[in-house]
Order: sequence, then structure tokens, then C-alpha cells
Amino acid sequence: MNRAFCLTDKAVEYFFHKAEEYLDYVFAETELARLSAGGFSSLKDFKFLKWKQFDWEHELFISHLPGDEGTVRYLKRRDDGKYWAYPEEETSKSRILVDEKDLPHWGINISQVIEKIYGSNKLSGKSQEWNKRLYYLGGYRYPDATIGVALGLYDCDEEAENILSVRWEDYGHDRTVVLCPTFIFSDPSKIGRFSARKIDVLSFKDALVKEGFGLQLKKDGQMAVSYRNPNEKKDYEKNRYRSLDDFEYLDAKARHSSHWIKINGVKVSIPNATFALLLFFTKILKKNKKGYVTKDDVSKAGVTDEVRDNHIDELVFELRNKIAPPLKTTDRDGIIEVDNGKYRFSIHPNRIVMPKGGWIDETLKNIIAELRKKRDRRSQQSSAWKSKI
Repeated sequence: MNRAFCLTDKAVEYFFHKAEEYLDYVFAETELARLSAGGFSSLKDFKFLKWKQFDWEHELFISHLPGDEGTVRYLKRRDDGKYWAYPEEETSKSRILVDEKDLPHWGINISQVIEKIYGSNKLSGKSQEWNKRLYYLGGYRYPDATIGVALGLYDCDEEAENILSVRWEDYGHDRTVVLCPTFIFSDPSKIGRFSARKIDVLSFKDALVKEGFGLQLKKDGQMAVSYRNPNEKKDYEKNRYRSLDDFEYLDAKARHSSHWIKINGVKVSIPNATFALLLFFTKILKKNKKGYVTKDDVSKAGVTDEVRDNHIDELVFELRNKIAPPLKTTDRDGIIEVDNGKYRFSIHPNRIVMPKGGWIDETLKNIIAELRKKRDRRSQQSSAWKSKI
């Protein structure tokens, strides 16, 4: 189905909270629809609810109706298909009228929740049930690491600690994220102890996108990363970019022979020779999304100096050192990839912001012209010096 699934819907929140408390809980339609008719429909559409027969002749009815919550009643069927619900014990409460929609018919289908998270994020590996409260779902590919994903169902710190005391390390992931529908540790020190073991215990609200089940994960305790939309996620999977950082070119010179760029909001000054290489990488990336260039491509564009043997590796080294400090999602070797004679700026092109249309071509042209003048002057000086020898 195409409709977005809203995790903040009141009926949806109630459903997941009950799942944490009591996985065998069975809802009545009016119990959920009273909170949100749309939320109840979504839960059915996504098959998170499974219909069950209620044996009114042998099972007691625990009322959820406003003003009568928790009252235990037995039922007597009327000729019109509705029921009189009488208090089980002698009380001042009178009988009430209920119908099928008031009876507990909708159980929790946790396997479908697991399948939805697994499929929405294209997790790898085989899911495993540790127990009725803890499920390993699979591995999630991060740009430069893998993250194990699990689902935990509990509603207090002590129970959570006991349930989570398993050997996550056996799965071989760089980090493990345990998703909890609504639970959050009340004791921050417990969060720290799990984090020290590279285990992040996160609520759906903190770990998933607002509408749906796409993961918005943390690689470490400092930053959260998410794909901006499904199409961007597909591009990352197809082209295997390694960075989810944000770059913004600024239309301003830092000094006479350098330019500014913002990386995750941090201004960085890059010398023209190195900046020209980054601009050329960006130009190709914006053009074809793949972004790979060769040493010859860079040389033909005039970025490198033939006299210095087209010193691209030297420039890559300098460029990595310049842009690595503000990075949050990859390292210096990941942001500028070098693979079998091919080079690229390893990031989605839409995460690189330009000051205006045509700016990159104009700026690259001007910088290369300046670099060529410097090379010519250097060559003339070298020739003059040699002629005096």
C-alpha cells in the first residue's frame, strides 16, 4: 500500500505500547478506532493486526469502554447479535450493551512488524527469535560499516537489561541497534553501559523516519544519519557512495589563492590547486552520478601539472587532509575514493550545494586559468635559471 504509516498516530502508539507490555494482548476495534480511525485502518492494512475468534460463551470480557475500564464481565447474546455484558462479581455496576466491535478480536502480529522493518531497509542475513521479547532482524549496510538491527519488547529498565544480555558480538557487526517501539531507559547510566558495548537502544521515534519504517540510524553517539528520501537511498545502494555528509560551496575566496567550502556547517579553506580537483570531481559526479575519473581525465581538464607528472595522488592526499576533520559519516579515505586508477568524490550529488547555476563551470575555468599562469611563470623562471648555468 502507498499510504504513509504514521508512528505518532495515537492508535499506533497505543498498539506498540501494549505490545511492549503484553504481546498476547488482544484489541477490540472500538478500543483502537476510538483513539484514531485512521490508525486502526493502517494497522490492519499493514497486517500488524490479526483477527481472532472470541469465545464469548467461555471467555470473560474485560471492558475497555470509557468509564468501565478493567471491569470483568460475562456475556449473554441477544437475538439481534449484540451482547449484554454483566459484571462477573456483585457490584453496583449494571449490565451494559456491547457488540462485536467492542469484543477483543485483533491480536498483535509481531512477525509482520519484523518483516516490514526488514523489507523497508533491505536488511541482510537471517532473522532470529531470541525469545518472545527479543528478535535479531538482520544487518544494515552503512556507507563504511555494518549495523546489526534488532527489535526489543519490554516496558521497564530491569526487564530490558535482562532481555538484552545476549552476545550481540557473535553477529560480527560494527555496531548493533536495538529498536524499541516506545521504551526509553529511565537511567542514563544504563544507556552508557550498552553504548560501551557498541549497542544503541533506541525508540522507534529516535531510530525511524517519521512516516514509515526507514532507518535513521546512529553510527556513534555523536550524530544521526538518514537518507533524505527513497530515491536517494536507491542511489546509495546502486552507486555505493560512502559519505552522507553535507557539502556547500561558498561563492567567496578565503584568501588570494584559496576558496571556502562548508562541510556539515563548518567552513574550510582549500587552496586553489586542491580546490580545482574537488570541483572537477564534483562536476563529473553531478553529471553522471557515478563520479569516477582517471588520471588522464584530470590531466586533460588542466587540473594537474604535466611537469609534475600529473600529481593527482599528491593532490588527493592534500584534499583528504583538508576536508576530513568536519566529516561525520566516513573518514579521509572514504570521502575521496581511489580504486584501481579511478578516483571519485564518494557522496550523493544532491548532498553538494552550489551557490547558483553554472557556478561550478565558471569557477573551475577561472581557477584552472590561474593555475596555468602560475605554471607558465614557474616554467619560464626554470628555463631562465637553466640558461644561466
